[in-house]
Amino acid sequence: MTNKDVIGLFERVDKLKSNNLPEEQLDKEIASIHNKIIKGLSFLVYSNAKSYRKFPNYEDLVQEGFIGLIRAVKRFDRNLFPNFFVYSERWIRHSIKRSASRFDVVYCPNKNRVVYAEPADVGAEEETNETPEDVLFVKETCQRVEEILNDFPDRDCEIIKRIFGLGEFKPQTLREIGPFYGLTHERIRQIKNKVILKLRKNESLNELY
Repeated sequence: MTNKDVIGLFERVDKLKSNNLPEEQLDKEIASIHNKIIKGLSFLVYSNAKSYRKFPNYEDLVQEGFIGLIRAVKRFDRNLFPNFFVYSERWIRHSIKRSASRFDVVYCPNKNRVVYAEPADVGAEEETNETPEDVLFVKETCQRVEEILNDFPDRDCEIIKRIFGLGEFKPQTLREIGPFYGLTHERIRQIKNKVILKLRKNESLNELY
Protein backbone atom coordinates (compact mmCIF):
# COMPACT_ATOMS: atom_id res chain seq x y z
CA MET A 1 0.00 0.00 0.00
CA THR A 2 1.46 3.35 -1.08
CA ASN A 3 0.89 6.79 0.42
CA LYS A 4 -1.30 7.58 -2.59
CA ASP A 5 -3.46 4.54 -1.82
CA VAL A 6 -3.81 5.63 1.81
CA ILE A 7 -4.77 9.20 0.89
CA GLY A 8 -7.36 7.77 -1.48
CA LEU A 9 -8.91 5.81 1.39
CA PHE A 10 -9.02 8.93 3.57
CA GLU A 11 -10.74 10.74 0.69
CA ARG A 12 -13.40 8.02 0.78
CA VAL A 13 -13.84 8.67 4.50
CA ASP A 14 -14.36 12.39 3.84
CA LYS A 15 -16.95 11.62 1.16
CA LEU A 16 -18.79 9.30 3.52
CA LYS A 17 -18.92 12.04 6.14
CA SER A 18 -20.47 14.44 3.62
CA ASN A 19 -23.32 11.99 2.94
CA ASN A 20 -26.36 11.85 5.16
CA LEU A 21 -25.80 8.27 6.28
CA PRO A 22 -27.26 6.90 9.53
CA GLU A 23 -24.67 7.26 12.28
CA GLU A 24 -24.36 3.51 12.83
CA GLN A 25 -23.78 2.83 9.13
CA LEU A 26 -21.30 5.72 8.87
CA ASP A 27 -19.28 4.44 11.82
CA LYS A 28 -19.24 0.94 10.34
CA GLU A 29 -18.06 2.17 6.93
CA ILE A 30 -15.33 4.36 8.41
CA ALA A 31 -14.14 1.59 10.74
CA SER A 32 -13.85 -0.75 7.76
CA ILE A 33 -11.67 1.73 5.86
CA HIS A 34 -9.54 2.45 8.93
CA ASN A 35 -8.98 -1.28 9.47
CA LYS A 36 -7.90 -1.64 5.85
CA ILE A 37 -5.31 1.12 6.33
CA ILE A 38 -4.02 -0.40 9.58
CA LYS A 39 -3.73 -3.86 8.03
CA GLY A 40 -2.00 -2.48 4.94
CA LEU A 41 0.55 -0.50 6.95
CA SER A 42 1.33 -3.07 9.65
CA PHE A 43 4.84 -3.30 8.20
CA LEU A 44 5.53 0.21 9.54
CA VAL A 45 4.99 -1.05 13.08
CA TYR A 46 7.37 -3.99 12.70
CA SER A 47 9.92 -1.80 10.94
CA ASN A 48 9.98 0.67 13.84
CA ALA A 49 10.02 -2.09 16.47
CA LYS A 50 12.84 -4.16 14.96
CA SER A 51 15.56 -2.48 17.02
CA TYR A 52 13.81 -3.82 20.16
CA ARG A 53 13.71 -7.47 19.06
CA LYS A 54 15.90 -8.55 22.02
CA PHE A 55 13.48 -7.09 24.54
CA PRO A 56 11.65 -9.83 26.46
CA ASN A 57 8.49 -7.78 26.02
CA TYR A 58 8.99 -7.33 22.27
CA GLU A 59 5.44 -8.43 21.43
CA ASP A 60 4.08 -5.86 23.88
CA LEU A 61 6.10 -3.15 22.14
CA VAL A 62 4.68 -4.25 18.79
CA GLN A 63 1.16 -3.93 20.23
CA GLU A 64 2.03 -0.44 21.46
CA GLY A 65 3.20 0.35 17.94
CA PHE A 66 -0.18 -0.70 16.58
CA ILE A 67 -1.88 1.52 19.15
CA GLY A 68 0.21 4.41 17.81
CA LEU A 69 -0.81 3.55 14.24
CA ILE A 70 -4.47 3.43 15.23
CA ARG A 71 -4.21 6.86 16.86
CA ALA A 72 -2.54 8.23 13.74
CA VAL A 73 -5.34 6.87 11.54
CA LYS A 74 -8.02 8.42 13.74
CA ARG A 75 -6.29 11.81 13.96
CA PHE A 76 -4.99 12.19 10.41
CA ASP A 77 -6.23 15.10 8.29
CA ARG A 78 -5.21 14.76 4.65
CA ASN A 79 -5.83 18.46 4.09
CA LEU A 80 -3.01 19.39 6.46
CA PHE A 81 -0.52 16.54 6.06
CA PRO A 82 0.00 15.08 2.57
CA ASN A 83 2.24 12.20 3.70
CA PHE A 84 0.55 9.73 6.03
CA PHE A 85 3.63 7.50 6.22
CA VAL A 86 5.68 10.27 7.82
CA TYR A 87 2.80 11.32 10.07
CA SER A 88 2.03 7.80 11.32
CA GLU A 89 5.65 6.83 11.97
CA ARG A 90 5.91 9.66 14.50
CA TRP A 91 2.98 8.17 16.43
CA ILE A 92 4.31 4.62 16.12
CA ARG A 93 7.81 5.51 17.34
CA HIS A 94 6.37 7.57 20.17
CA SER A 95 4.22 4.68 21.41
CA ILE A 96 7.02 2.11 21.18
CA LYS A 97 9.61 4.29 22.91
CA ARG A 98 7.21 5.22 25.69
CA SER A 99 6.52 1.56 26.40
CA ALA A 100 10.21 0.58 26.19
CA SER A 101 11.18 3.32 28.64
CA ARG A 102 9.23 1.54 31.38
CA PHE A 103 11.86 -1.14 31.55
CA ASP A 104 15.15 -0.86 33.44
CA VAL A 105 18.16 -1.69 31.28
CA VAL A 106 21.24 -3.23 32.90
CA TYR A 107 24.35 -4.43 31.05
CA CYS A 108 26.07 -7.50 32.53
CA PRO A 109 29.72 -7.66 31.35
CA ASN A 110 30.30 -11.16 32.69
CA LYS A 111 27.36 -12.48 30.71
CA ASN A 112 27.96 -10.20 27.74
CA ARG A 113 24.32 -9.44 27.41
CA VAL A 114 21.67 -6.94 28.38
CA VAL A 115 19.12 -7.74 31.05
CA TYR A 116 15.76 -6.00 31.16
CA ALA A 117 13.70 -5.80 34.31
CA GLU A 118 10.29 -4.22 34.63
CA PRO A 119 10.20 -1.55 37.38
CA ALA A 120 8.03 -2.42 40.36
CA ASP A 121 6.07 0.82 40.17
CA VAL A 122 4.62 0.21 36.73
CA GLY A 123 0.85 0.28 37.06
CA ALA A 124 -1.06 -2.82 36.14
CA GLU A 125 -4.03 -0.85 34.93
CA GLU A 126 -4.55 -1.21 31.22
CA GLU A 127 -4.08 1.97 29.23
CA THR A 128 -7.10 2.95 27.25
CA ASN A 129 -6.93 6.74 27.30
CA GLU A 130 -4.47 9.23 25.89
CA THR A 131 -1.26 9.67 27.81
CA PRO A 132 0.14 13.08 28.82
CA GLU A 133 2.74 12.60 26.08
CA ASP A 134 0.00 12.14 23.48
CA VAL A 135 -1.78 15.27 24.65
CA LEU A 136 1.48 17.22 24.55
CA PHE A 137 2.24 15.99 21.03
CA VAL A 138 -1.16 17.10 19.73
CA LYS A 139 -0.87 20.41 21.57
CA GLU A 140 2.54 21.09 20.04
CA THR A 141 1.19 20.28 16.59
CA CYS A 142 -1.73 22.68 16.98
CA GLN A 143 0.56 25.39 18.32
CA ARG A 144 2.90 25.01 15.34
CA VAL A 145 -0.01 25.27 12.90
CA GLU A 146 -1.35 28.34 14.69
CA GLU A 147 2.07 30.01 14.61
CA ILE A 148 2.29 29.46 10.86
CA LEU A 149 -1.27 30.71 10.34
CA ASN A 150 -0.35 34.01 11.98
CA ASP A 151 1.61 34.84 8.82
CA PHE A 152 -1.60 34.75 6.78
CA PRO A 153 -4.19 37.57 6.50
CA ASP A 154 -6.31 37.78 9.64
CA ARG A 155 -9.49 36.68 7.87
CA ASP A 156 -7.89 33.63 6.25
CA CYS A 157 -6.22 32.68 9.53
CA GLU A 158 -9.49 32.88 11.44
CA ILE A 159 -11.38 30.89 8.81
CA ILE A 160 -8.91 28.00 9.03
CA LYS A 161 -9.07 28.07 12.82
CA ARG A 162 -12.86 27.83 12.65
CA ILE A 163 -12.73 24.92 10.19
CA PHE A 164 -10.30 22.85 12.25
CA GLY A 165 -11.31 24.00 15.72
CA LEU A 166 -8.03 25.68 16.59
CA GLY A 167 -7.45 28.26 19.31
CA GLU A 168 -10.68 29.49 20.83
CA PHE A 169 -12.88 28.02 18.10
CA LYS A 170 -14.78 24.76 17.87
CA PRO A 171 -14.90 22.98 14.46
CA GLN A 172 -17.49 24.56 12.16
CA THR A 173 -18.80 23.72 8.70
CA LEU A 174 -18.17 25.93 5.67
CA ARG A 175 -21.84 26.97 5.64
CA GLU A 176 -21.68 27.94 9.32
CA ILE A 177 -18.56 30.05 8.76
CA GLY A 178 -19.76 31.92 5.67
CA PRO A 179 -22.19 34.36 7.39
CA PHE A 180 -19.45 35.61 9.76
CA TYR A 181 -17.66 37.14 6.77
CA GLY A 182 -20.52 37.70 4.35
CA LEU A 183 -19.16 34.96 2.07
CA THR A 184 -20.67 31.91 0.41
CA HIS A 185 -19.59 28.46 1.55
CA GLU A 186 -17.93 27.99 -1.85
CA ARG A 187 -15.78 31.09 -1.30
CA ILE A 188 -14.86 29.79 2.16
CA ARG A 189 -13.84 26.51 0.50
CA GLN A 190 -11.58 28.40 -1.94
CA ILE A 191 -9.88 30.24 0.92
CA LYS A 192 -9.44 26.97 2.81
CA ASN A 193 -7.84 25.25 -0.18
CA LYS A 194 -5.52 28.20 -0.81
CA VAL A 195 -4.25 28.29 2.78
CA ILE A 196 -3.89 24.51 3.04
CA LEU A 197 -1.85 24.43 -0.17
CA LYS A 198 0.58 26.89 1.41
CA LEU A 199 0.64 24.95 4.69
CA ARG A 200 1.62 21.79 2.83
CA LYS A 201 4.64 23.56 1.39
CA ASN A 202 5.77 24.90 4.77
CA GLU A 203 9.04 23.21 5.77
CA SER A 204 8.60 24.12 9.43
CA LEU A 205 5.37 22.13 9.65
CA ASN A 206 6.80 19.15 7.74
CA GLU A 207 9.77 18.98 10.15
CA LEU A 208 7.36 18.19 12.99
CA TYR A 209 6.65 14.86 11.32
